[in-house]
Amino acid sequence: MVIRVVGRAVAWVLALGVTLPVLKLTAVACLMLACLVPVFLPADRRVGAFWLALAAWGVAMTVPVDVTLADAPGPPRLVPYVTGFPTRETSQRARRGEVVLGGCSVSGWEPKWVLVW
Repeated sequence: MVIRVVGRAVAWVLALGVTLPVLKLTAVACLMLACLVPVFLPADRRVGAFWLALAAWGVAMTVPVDVTLADAPGPPRLVPYVTGFPTRETSQRARRGEVVLGGCSVSGWEPKWVLVW
């Protein structure tokens, strides 16, 4: 039963294709939680907890803020997430930790702000 529920959830998420173009750290954590919840809970609480974790994944995919594990100078703070080919000024701002560079390809699911530390 547990494997069938987890298998269906993973298949559903992959069928949507929203986790493949961008791997937001918070969304990946919620998806892992959704897959692991059924394993550790009693049978009567698995389904509800699974759907709650899957809903948290959906929210995490649409929230415009993400967390990065990249080392940035200074205290923890929110900085803009910049996509596209960086200019010289943007590259300098990234070196100073004022922005996070997101690359040239844009999928529409990228965060607007990133928590760096």
